[in-house]
Amino acid sequence: LLTGSVDGAVKLYDVLQQRALLTFFPPSKHLSTCAISAAVWSSARPCVFAVAMEMGGVYIYDLLESKQEPVMQLSLGAASGSQQVTSLVFNPKQRGLLAVGDVTGRVRVFRLPFTLSEQQKSEMAEISALVGDKGSGFSLAGPNRNFNTKGFERLGTEVMSPR
Repeated sequence: LLTGSVDGAVKLYDVLQQRALLTFFPPSKHLSTCAISAAVWSSARPCVFAVAMEMGGVYIYDLLESKQEPVMQLSLGAASGSQQVTSLVFNPKQRGLLAVGDVTGRVRVFRLPFTLSEQQKSEMAEISALVGDKGSGFSLAGPNRNFNTKGFERLGTEVMSPR
């Protein structure tokens, strides 16, 4: 389970544990306005997720590369109000695409590098090691490599539509 909060923390949980496995703090220029507005797992890479800051900034994390720092920041431009990101979604069919929706209803689609779009050989082992793989409620399954927990399947990403 991946969560984001108003204090700017992004936490990765095993749903059967009370404490977070990992906590991330994306870079923020304005610490008083660093709330997380969206966080989403990649449908192609189990160790990749994207995080959006409420007042601008979209960061891509790859747990194979770093357990703390984002590996990429998307450039959203400086158009008035367009940096207030409200939603993120990875395209499940075209693995390298990430859609970013903002408060004005504008949706931009970004093509991610191949390294963030194609599953690496060591990813399943990395996730298993991360959660301790002791019969926890955290596993990876299915043709789209969606995260599942015992008896609880991760809900799909939200659908964005212009206003």
